[in-house]
Amino acid sequence: ASQDNANRNDIGDLIELYLPQDQPELEADVVLANILAGPLRELREIITAYCKPGGKLVLSGILDNQAQEINDLYSQDFDMEPIEIDGEWARVSGKRKINF
Repeated sequence: ASQDNANRNDIGDLIELYLPQDQPELEADVVLANILAGPLRELREIITAYCKPGGKLVLSGILDNQAQEINDLYSQDFDMEPIEIDGEWARVSGKRKINF
């Protein structure tokens, strides 16, 4: 579905998409998850692990009244940006902390 969406938006050849089982050691520059808050809670460790230190995280598919909770949850590992709200939907994003 992600590749189909990228193709429809004329960027299909600009991105690489992988299923988790195909790239178990992957650390990406950008990790995007457009899923509901429940799975974002449950998959926090997995989603975080796929984002390399200094990489960008973008989470959407979140209702506006759930955004602060998700923001707080991911702030353990990310320097979070201000939450963006559009109607009843929210985007939560940040940069993976670099631990020395």
